[in-house]
Amino acid sequence: MDANPLDLKFFFDGTLKKEQVASAFLAMLLHGHKDFRRMFFDRLKGRGSQSAAEFAEASFEVRVEEKRVDISLASQAVLFLIENKIRAGSITRDQVLRYYKAAKDVAPEKRVVVVLLAPRDIGRSEIENLKSSDRFKANQGDEAFQLSWCDLTDFDPPLGDPWRSFMKSGFLAVDGAIAAAAEAKYPREEREEIVQLVDEAMKNLQDALPRIKFSRWRGKDIEEILTNKTRVTVWSDAVFEADEKGKPSFAASAKSLPLALRTQFRLALASRKDGGLRRWWDDLALHPAIDLPGLGPSQKNADGWFVYERRESGTKDELSRKLFEQTLSVARFLETKM
Repeated sequence: MDANPLDLKFFFDGTLKKEQVASAFLAMLLHGHKDFRRMFFDRLKGRGSQSAAEFAEASFEVRVEEKRVDISLASQAVLFLIENKIRAGSITRDQVLRYYKAAKDVAPEKRVVVVLLAPRDIGRSEIENLKSSDRFKANQGDEAFQLSWCDLTDFDPPLGDPWRSFMKSGFLAVDGAIAAAAEAKYPREEREEIVQLVDEAMKNLQDALPRIKFSRWRGKDIEEILTNKTRVTVWSDAVFEADEKGKPSFAASAKSLPLALRTQFRLALASRKDGGLRRWWDDLALHPAIDLPGLGPSQKNADGWFVYERRESGTKDELSRKLFEQTLSVARFLETKM
């Protein structure tokens, strides 16, 4: 018998719509798993939510695909609207704004909290657009947040949890579906040289830092290395100019590749419950920039990430080495905290 006979990968491997399967999985956990539910609201609290703490222990009704909203959590006083995205290209302009307005039309007395759940930081502009609308600003108790799927899939159920294997299979399936969707939208053939240099940099990082797990992400104009389940999250990118289909603007045969090498880091949301780490990060975040040994100043951006970036041109091997060395320097700076 398989050690994990109830494996959610079969739902994601078939022809069912991946976002609907992911929504049903998330709704099931929010409805029936108290530890996961507390973690979900703790992540929102880390984003600055004032409603999360009280709602974590509240009684609410979970609904899926009601009035086109992926997941809704309703109590007498508060309504959470969760829009789930697996594919980067499925973000629809003003979608969350329309859902918010519709919810306020039906129940103007309720506080409404909108969560856009998506890969990486995709959809952040849609949340900012909602928050800048006159309707939202007129309701001061309402909130809106972008949350990354990786902030949820890093949840590690206790060893004695009977649903541990089932849940972890779902998290792996969601991560796999996100990666597959990105690769399908932006085929590697159009950017083979960049893919190879970033893959090589990640391999070298994994050899140099075996206790840290690294993975990959692909976007329209980015090939990224990211840390998994670390107390401080690190993203390290090869960024390039590309058209809407993700094809680089320079010729595939170019011997010198023009890239921006960007490495950024921020305390993981899961780590804010660790008082020592939180105090260390809060002290660090008081500075607009910090000096990274061997690199130079890393500037804090509006989202609270410290970002180091430089523009480089060179061969595939040269740029791979530079990306590796840059990421390694940041990881070494953070090593005792990761």
